[in-house]
Amino acid sequence: MCSGSGGTALFLARTCGCRVTGVDIHPTGLLTARQLAVDFGLEDRSNFVDSDVRQPLPFPDGTFDALWCIDSVIHIPDRLALLSEWCRLLKPGGRFLYTDPTLVTGMLSKEEIVTRGMPGYFLYSPVGLNERLISEAGLCLEKQVDLTQSVVELSGRWRAAREERRERLTAIEGEEAFERMQYFLTTTQLVSIERRLSRVAFVGYRP
Repeated sequence: MCSGSGGTALFLARTCGCRVTGVDIHPTGLLTARQLAVDFGLEDRSNFVDSDVRQPLPFPDGTFDALWCIDSVIHIPDRLALLSEWCRLLKPGGRFLYTDPTLVTGMLSKEEIVTRGMPGYFLYSPVGLNERLISEAGLCLEKQVDLTQSVVELSGRWRAAREERRERLTAIEGEEAFERMQYFLTTTQLVSIERRLSRVAFVGYRP
């Protein structure tokens, strides 16, 4: 779900030998994913579909052995509807995995929330909500994995790499936009280091 340019889906197809279906609404991402599938020789084991995951998806009940969504559930307004759709789409015993990168695990200022959510639509989840929604959707939660350290490391590397290329990037982005992104990355790293905003993977199955 929300497969973007297809990197994760194609990695799984290449390393696990499985067949994958990516779903996204962004034409550029879908075009890139389809081209990468051709480049990797995986076009016979991959399919990238233009569909909005905020709506019922065009697949029969029990189509999939597994479903996953990396960091994108925070952009979908009705998480219970999404998880209920997953329950419909999964075969009995089928597995799911999704990551929530904006799990509120401490006190956040208004400025930090606004900055961390830039740009676009974001949802912030309190501790315990994902567990409840998974159960209400008819799914079973097996485990949770704290991945917050990955945000600490990635935001730090990203900010440092941009700083090294400051002159070239400001010529492209403009000084104001460059500094805004640097501040976003600094804030993201800080609230993650202090574990006030966490990234957690939820893993489970359809009974």
